Amino acid sequence: SPKSPTSTRQKLTCLAAGLEMAAAGGRAIITIDSDFGALVFRDGAIRVGVLRIREAKPVTQAERVSQLVSLYGDQLADGAFVTDDGVTARVSTRAADSN
Repeated sequence: SPKSPTSTRQKLTCLAAGLEMAAAGGRAIITIDSDFGALVFRDGAIRVGVLRIREAKPVTQAERVSQLVSLYGDQLADGAFVTDDGVTARVSTRAADSN
């Protein structure tokens, strides 16, 4: 069944808090959740590096994340949003802002 608007808002509020915590700690976020992209690009949430893993199998996920962090770590540190489909990665950035 579809999520209620209240539960969706609550989830986005929690994810936004996670972005704020990551930014305060100088950390990036590694996730499978597509809602981080909506927060960062649509809603203009705080700018922090996000690595989104879309297709990695659980057995190879840790190795793939390690490869991606090695390849894109500097860009993640600068607030890039990296989306990986298990074969290729796409790097998106948002213009620097006051966040």
